[in-house]
Amino acid sequence: MNNSNSFDLVNNELFDFDINDPMFDFDIDDPMFDFMDQAGDVGPGISESLLPGLYTSPCMQHLLSPSPENAPALNAGNTNIHLGDSVTSDPVSASPSISVLNASNNDSPTNPHVLSDRFTSFQPTIHASQNPLFPTQSVRPRAAKRTLDPAQSYTMNEAKAAKQQKAMLLKQDLILLLEDYEAKIEALSEKHSTKVKYIKHLATTVSGLKNKRAPGRMQVLLHIKAQEVNGGKKFTHKSLVVLPDDEELLELSGEKLEQAKREVNEKRMLSTCGTRPNIISVVKDYSATTQRIKKEFDFLHLRTGAVGFGILAPGSSDDRGRPTWFVSGDSSVEFVRKHLNMTMWDLLGQFELWASARQSERPGTIIELQTWCSDIIASGLLLMVGGGHILSNKTSKMNYVNYHQKIVAKSHVRLIGLPQLPVFMDAKGPVQPFTIKDLPTLEALHTVLQCGTCHWVQMSQDDIAEHSEWLKTQVPKERAVRSDKGQKRGSRKQTAEGSNGEHDARSSKRKRTDTHPILASRRQCTLKTTRTGQAVGSRKSRVLKQLPPQQRSHSLVQESDEDEDSDGQGSRSGSDEN
Repeated sequence: MNNSNSFDLVNNELFDFDINDPMFDFDIDDPMFDFMDQAGDVGPGISESLLPGLYTSPCMQHLLSPSPENAPALNAGNTNIHLGDSVTSDPVSASPSISVLNASNNDSPTNPHVLSDRFTSFQPTIHASQNPLFPTQSVRPRAAKRTLDPAQSYTMNEAKAAKQQKAMLLKQDLILLLEDYEAKIEALSEKHSTKVKYIKHLATTVSGLKNKRAPGRMQVLLHIKAQEVNGGKKFTHKSLVVLPDDEELLELSGEKLEQAKREVNEKRMLSTCGTRPNIISVVKDYSATTQRIKKEFDFLHLRTGAVGFGILAPGSSDDRGRPTWFVSGDSSVEFVRKHLNMTMWDLLGQFELWASARQSERPGTIIELQTWCSDIIASGLLLMVGGGHILSNKTSKMNYVNYHQKIVAKSHVRLIGLPQLPVFMDAKGPVQPFTIKDLPTLEALHTVLQCGTCHWVQMSQDDIAEHSEWLKTQVPKERAVRSDKGQKRGSRKQTAEGSNGEHDARSSKRKRTDTHPILASRRQCTLKTTRTGQAVGSRKSRVLKQLPPQQRSHSLVQESDEDEDSDGQGSRSGSDEN
């Protein structure tokens, strides 16, 4: 049977070819056929974004670069490609574009080697790589995907069906148990003459307004055991049996238990505030948090009638999160439209552009970074000492020189998270930011302060006692000796003016020498006095001379009248005597 046909690429006519030829062995799931779902046409409908997968696919490489053992079969067979009026039997040299693509050392943009290098070299950055000083979560290891044969697949399907049947039976039994539970609760309420709601409240107290529970003893022991035998991962239900057998762990001392509690709290904080290690985890966290915020907005509006709006966008252009906005109440949209003169979509677009362009902004100067770091440290101290409010205690100021005596020992707070380098921390405590003159060092300090790695914490009673004992071992700094130690120092003489209007200067043992002639002449002019006692050379006297003469004050007039009255009374009394 002759499995040969013919097809003209230009005139849509058949040409001879062998269907069993190896060149036609291809997989329909090959990436080169992805364009058919989008373009629909093989020729001009191919998108440029699909060219890398089209040219680098195994099937296309087989067509463009046939193996040597298959090349004679292609040329010797009845494979004739008709390009219009010309006929050729070499598929590689038939088309100029194919010959160009077949050249491995070609720098053409359509070269598959150039395209593959271009597209595989692009590595998008994420939030963790842009901020290497931020604490980053560890990557969760994933199990390798297993390939199952038909027998294993059948066994797993049977097990899945049995598991579903078992879950359904458990659900039915649980429904019966809940019905029995409700009946017992009602009987108990009738017996004690109480409400059913109150008994349920006592039996199952659930509150969403409480703070997160501190790690208990069992959680701490599990954490320690997981570090030893499980690589830090959580224990499964089957692995919990190893805990009661460890007598040394169960008899853990109080100090080690407290240290383990602090490690658990740090691990919780890392899971809450640590940066995501890859793009997939960033997108999932972004999407889940966005949905949760939207629901909280809606529920808050339904409960309290509060109105508001919010916008959320990725932190950089490399993030894969989708910008979104959410409102609670129709009046929030009207506020944006009337007062901001734009729609929510316009506001979201401008905010997204601003968030993407933040990385290209001018970095801070040395003076700006010093001021920012100092303000962050000082404001954090005020928040801790003032009980969460800055205005409650403005008198607490940062003291870098006496950090341990004035801040730690007095306020019982301390600054943690600074890099353990002499440029950031010395024996006295944190280094003052204004003493750092290196720009990269200031940027690193500002980063750890801004991201929250370096922050103020409240000290526990054990930490306070330990710090007090440490302060007792420190030698206090001696004050500098005065230069006039041992000499008798008398009282300072006050400057006084004599009755004759002369100026008496303050006496001093050291003579004042005026080397500059102009300064000496000015000082001599100020020593000259007028009849009223004002200095002639002073600026005030020169200004007073330019002003018109002032009228006599009321007090002087009254004194003159009283004098006249007294003189008149004296004259009258003298006349009476006469």
